[in-house]
Amino acid sequence: MTNHNSIILRIIKSYVGDANKRTQAQITDECIARGGINITERQTRVILRELIDNGAPIISTPAGGYYWYDTEEERTSCYKRLRHKGISILVRARRMNRNCLAEKARRREWEQLSLLEVG
Repeated sequence: MTNHNSIILRIIKSYVGDANKRTQAQITDECIARGGINITERQTRVILRELIDNGAPIISTPAGGYYWYDTEEERTSCYKRLRHKGISILVRARRMNRNCLAEKARRREWEQLSLLEVG
């Protein structure tokens, strides 16, 4: 774990529960103040994602807030929201793919018709 990761982990562990959530900007500012390191909000977001992927019980909110897991209600709410978002993205990807393939077929049909008209 890098120094940045460990500083952010210590910071986020001190904010337990939804009432204590912090934005990326607030976490970044505190990381700079506590650790004396230069870090961007984007780097903070990447580190938070890495921490979650590696097992930290960090809850994220739609408004960009983060906090350490406290209650089952927080966990289930975040899980349902993220699951719904993931499914919605997959549905959109399927529709986009279907629409593009239909357009590709229409173009091919027009090309074939135009070849017949020339001949």
